[in-house]
Amino acid sequence: MAESETTYQEIRNSKGSLIELRALKDGKVTGVVEYYDPKTNAIKQRVTFFENKRHGATLVYNKDGSVSRKLEFREGKLTGISEFYRDGNLYATVPFIDGKLNGIATYYDAGGSKRMEAPFAHGILEGDMVLFSALGHIAKVIPHQAGKKQGIAKSYYPSGAILKTEPYLDNLLEGNVTQYYENGKVCAWHFYQRGKMMEGPRIFNQKSQELFTKF
Repeated sequence: MAESETTYQEIRNSKGSLIELRALKDGKVTGVVEYYDPKTNAIKQRVTFFENKRHGATLVYNKDGSVSRKLEFREGKLTGISEFYRDGNLYATVPFIDGKLNGIATYYDAGGSKRMEAPFAHGILEGDMVLFSALGHIAKVIPHQAGKKQGIAKSYYPSGAILKTEPYLDNLLEGNVTQYYENGKVCAWHFYQRGKMMEGPRIFNQKSQELFTKF
């Protein structure tokens, strides 16, 4: 039996401007479909379909023709690594499974350096979000549970020594926020309840002598 051929259908608006070029096979949308801006004729999206469902690569374009997003679909749902671009530079890679965020989303600065890793499970932040400095070292780790900050967030010196600890409960600071000298001695602390500072700062010198207290 001969394989059916792909045909193409042009969809135009009431003014005759092309808004969609559709690939068809056996009466179903199968293949690459292109969407256009009727005012500028510039391409807006290039989408791969299989039997009327998005299946394969999708490219989304900016007005200047540069790529804004590279997406991957399986049977109509985002699946795989999606890439997001800003000013021509990659700024995020985001993993999807069956249409939901699942895995480590990674974000970059304009120079291509990694600035953040965010863990997702079924579309919700779950685990340690990691922030990186411009020099590439881990600057801060923020634990999340069910989409909320939960646990002890830690900031770091470039050497890896702890700079600050911040306790969170249901997204709010709860307990002592403590800052450290690089040698590990306490530099200062504040006390929080339900996100509101109740006491502090208390400031110490390198000899652990208290220099200032505010209640």
